Amino acid sequence: MSDFEKIKVIREGSSEIIFGKRIAENIYRCEESALFIEELVYGAEIEVKEENGQKVMVKLINASPFITTRILLSREMLDSDKGKEAKSKIISYGGEWEQIMGGYFLFHLPKDRKREIIEIKSLLKAE
Repeated sequence: MSDFEKIKVIREGSSEIIFGKRIAENIYRCEESALFIEELVYGAEIEVKEENGQKVMVKLINASPFITTRILLSREMLDSDKGKEAKSKIISYGGEWEQIMGGYFLFHLPKDRKREIIEIKSLLKAE
């Protein structure tokens, strides 16, 4: 994450840190998703300001160009052969995936890959 910078996101009294990559002056692309802000996901572009020595999100500029799907699964499922196959397919379709706290799984696919969402979800169904 060497090119990525920490950005503080504050919403309704709570805050979290996400990583972003600078793409223009004061504009960053989210390189990971916020846990509690649904529209702030991988690929979204945000305006950032410097405040007390840290970068802080001002507002969302552009929504993510991806469709984001969130699924709660077991860590074992995500680490299984099926989980590895799903992650590999996501990448091959031009997408990205995130695994948070073991079993909170987010995957991001290009908007023209809606059919593949069903395929990935089917692959991740527990046996």
